Amino acid sequence: MTIIRNIALFVVIILIILLISPLVTAYDNSERQYIDEGLSSLKAVDANATAALESFDKAIAINPDSATAWSYRGSALLSLDRYSEAIDSYDKAIAINPNYAAAWYNRGNALMELGRYAEAALSFTKVLTIDPGDGMAKKSLENALQKQIQAQQTSATPIQQQIPITPFPQQTLTTQFPQQTQQQTKATPLLFAPTGAIVLMIGIAVVSRRQDPTLK
Repeated sequence: MTIIRNIALFVVIILIILLISPLVTAYDNSERQYIDEGLSSLKAVDANATAALESFDKAIAINPDSATAWSYRGSALLSLDRYSEAIDSYDKAIAINPNYAAAWYNRGNALMELGRYAEAALSFTKVLTIDPGDGMAKKSLENALQKQIQAQQTSATPIQQQIPITPFPQQTLTTQFPQQTQQQTKATPLLFAPTGAIVLMIGIAVVSRRQDPTLK
């Protein structure tokens, strides 16, 4: 009886595998189909990035752990100039497969579009870590480093160029010669001293003449 039970159990397992296998194959085929559709839309002469994005979203809905679908989704968003969203998709692809060189490279391109050159350089460096012979990654890394240096030089404006030069107010010119004005104010009474003395003497003489009748 034990042998019969074991045989029956084995047969049941085989039947279950046979039943599940087509479903798994259909699952994989559907994901692959949507990815292929998306690539066709993205690479066509009259590329339709929006249609491609919809196809990649369908593939991700079937298999959220598909690094390929997430990476291609990022490429569709990159074509639509939605750079920040593209970076998010590449990050999800990299989280699933850290050695996904294409995702790292395209992530660097998205960062370059946003002017985040230092981060882009790190992404291209990661590509070269995975594949040291990647010539495109080398050129992109050199370009990112050059752009970063140019951006730093542009932002480093000399202080003297930042602050406008304003002329001194005119009143400061008068304060440069205080001694000259003091000498002029002291000399002014001396000019009138002899004249005052003469007038005073004439006045005394006139008064004295009027008071002395002999002087008439």
